[in-house]
Order: sequence, then structure tokens, then C-alpha cells
Amino acid sequence: DPTLAEFYVMTLAMGEPHARLVTTRSQVHTADELQLHYGQDFLDWHLDFVRDLRIRSNGLTILQGPPGVGKTSYLRGLMAELRFSHRFYYLPISSYALLSAPACTDFWLVENERHKQLGKICVIEDADNLLAKRGQDNQESLSNLLNIADGFLADTLRLHVICTVNTHIDKLDPAVVRPGRLVAAREFRRLTRAEAEKIAQRRGLNLMPQESYSLAEIYNNCKSPAGAI
Repeated sequence: DPTLAEFYVMTLAMGEPHARLVTTRSQVHTADELQLHYGQDFLDWHLDFVRDLRIRSNGLTILQGPPGVGKTSYLRGLMAELRFSHRFYYLPISSYALLSAPACTDFWLVENERHKQLGKICVIEDADNLLAKRGQDNQESLSNLLNIADGFLADTLRLHVICTVNTHIDKLDPAVVRPGRLVAAREFRRLTRAEAEKIAQRRGLNLMPQESYSLAEIYNNCKSPAGAI
């Protein structure tokens, strides 16, 4: 089923890390659908990104944009597309320590041993505070993340970390976006009225009059048999 997306939610029970399988549905990532929902230039970026994920076993990717523009929907589609080549792990931002805690190192090593042929991707949503310019509240956690992305732990854990943020990438710590560390970055933006009208015509929607639209506004502010994206 090309719409099936699977990921493992990381939890901590009795001091031990656990991964609980979650199955969800995704829209199919056809070339036409990607361009329709994310802009004409998105397909080339997506193809390059998937190629890099297949080649590199570690690194950091940032998906940036305001709420509702489709970052999570894109990730669901990515999980479905790569379901036979990668395992995805979802870390709530409150459980970020599971990524780098010494007690969890064995978990990741065992995962690598059990699934030698599969890439490992960790998804952290709303990571604005984690990736912000260093301060007393995030210095240690940010350093750990950078070490996992391409530092000493990178070759051992072999994890690719995808973070979503709502703030502009210029607001993030400079070390996060330095050349060589950041595998990919993409701004997910609001769509122009002309772009939104293409979706509305395809889906049989009536748009509310406004200058720009998030995907959530296009789908959830209108009655549509297609549902929300």
C-alpha cells in the first residue's frame, strides 16, 4: 500500500527506551502532487533530498515554515516512500534526551545491528528552542545534537535527524547550518492565491478570499471529500 506510513514513537519506561510502532496514512507523493502542494520547484529538491538520505547514514535536515504549510504531511509521505529502505523514529521534543542519553546508546547500537540494511531517521517536530542560538537553556542539548549529526557519535549511531521549526532559519544557531553539517533545508511557505486556486479546482473547493493560504486553510476552511492535508 503506497499510502501506508510507519514510524516508531520513542518512549521511556522503567528507565529503558522503547519504540512503539505507529501506522498512519499518507497522500501519495507523485511528482504532480508535490508540485501542486509545495510549488513548482519542490520536486527537484525532494528528489535530491531522497537521494542524499539513501547515500548518507547521518546528518541533519531542517524543514522550516509557519504552522499549517504541510511539513508534517510531507514527512508522512516521506515515511511511506522510504518504508522499505528506512526506519523512522519520532521523538517528542520533551523526550529529546532519548536521542543522546548514555543509557540509550545500547538501544541505537542494537537497532543498527538488527536492521543493518535500513537507514535510521529521527524526526523531531517544533524544535525551535532546541536549535536556537546557544544559551544556558539549550547549550548541552544542542551540542549533543550536533555531535550526533556529524560529530564523534555520528559514525557510531548512524542516525539522520530531521527537525521541523516554525521560526526562520536565520534565527537558528550558526553551527546548525554550517556547510557540511546540514544535509538539506527547505522552507515550506504559504501559497499564493493562484497556487491555491489550482488546488481548489483540482479538489472542488471554494476558497475564502485572502492574499495567501496555508494548506491547512485551503483544506480545513472548505468542505472537501479529500479531507485535510
